[in-house]
Amino acid sequence: MDKLREGQIRVWWIRQVPNIPLYFPVDTIDDAIKRLKMLEHSDLANPLIETNAGGLEIVEDGEWTEFYNDEGEDINSIMEDNNG
Repeated sequence: MDKLREGQIRVWWIRQVPNIPLYFPVDTIDDAIKRLKMLEHSDLANPLIETNAGGLEIVEDGEWTEFYNDEGEDINSIMEDNNG
């Protein structure tokens, strides 16, 4: 397993909640938004997928934790503010 770096970010995605999450390393918030949109569109095209959930995590104090920007918004709120 790779050593965690402070500030490192990754997208998490769960198909068919409460399944096990998949993780995708990303370099920027914009990359995270692109990845989440791609995953969402992929799932929408598959009629067998009934539920999903996703988000963004960041390494803080050596642990993965949910990402919030300086205004306290998570990635889903950020995407809504930017018109999805």
